[in-house]
Amino acid sequence: MRHIPTKAKCANPALRHRTLARAAHELGYSEKLDNIFDMLSSRCYLINDYSIFYGADSYGENVVFTGPLIPQTTESSISDPCVLKALSLSNHRKKVFCSLGSVGSKELLQEIVAMLNSPQGLDLGGVIRVPKETCDLAEAKRMLHNRHIYMTDSFLPARHLCRQVDAVVCHGGQGTLQTAIQGGAPVIGVAMQPEQEINLQHLADFGAAIKISRRHWNAVNIGKAVDRVLSEPGFRIQSRKLELIAENTDTEKIIGTRFWKVAGDPKRV
Repeated sequence: MRHIPTKAKCANPALRHRTLARAAHELGYSEKLDNIFDMLSSRCYLINDYSIFYGADSYGENVVFTGPLIPQTTESSISDPCVLKALSLSNHRKKVFCSLGSVGSKELLQEIVAMLNSPQGLDLGGVIRVPKETCDLAEAKRMLHNRHIYMTDSFLPARHLCRQVDAVVCHGGQGTLQTAIQGGAPVIGVAMQPEQEINLQHLADFGAAIKISRRHWNAVNIGKAVDRVLSEPGFRIQSRKLELIAENTDTEKIIGTRFWKVAGDPKRV
């Protein structure tokens, strides 16, 4: 932060919070408000990701990688009979779970569907979740000609689902990828924003994912990536390693231990 010129900091309204400062003043708050740069300065940083992606040894002791902050008790098992049928062990096809989330677009979804309609895709089974924000479910179903793929816009217990498929096709959101990690599933992903590029690159560097740029997100490239993930055992092996790391990461304990360490030592607050 010290390398950013003071003039540049002061010139950007988004960083000065003038509106918030005025509102606080009108409500009787008389203390000086911290700006965004003051807020970024702390003696304790909790990073809700896995340390293996960051080379944690190179960070100071005030940086703690906690693992994901995902509720562990609220997700039910799979109950939708159509989902269970699509994932049934009696169906010997390789299976994929596709989800672009609300940040996806109809165009990106169409490329996934086109891949699943291709000769290669017709050999696959699985589930596609189609958020209402992305595409109308009825319209999406009209695009799909693969009877082994089930489409739904309902909530799905993604972690359970990831454990029962051979690959996940998704966006690069942190929560989505962390869910795939906990399910031990390799990923074929597309980034919707810079943060997602980083998330996907972490998995790709670890050997548990293939990242496709948004510009190159098309049925042919998706098909090639799916074929690689399904045919090369290394992706599944690396995904299982990440799953084991996830199982042995006690996020609540890590955060609680650090909280009490900070709270019990006034010099560190």
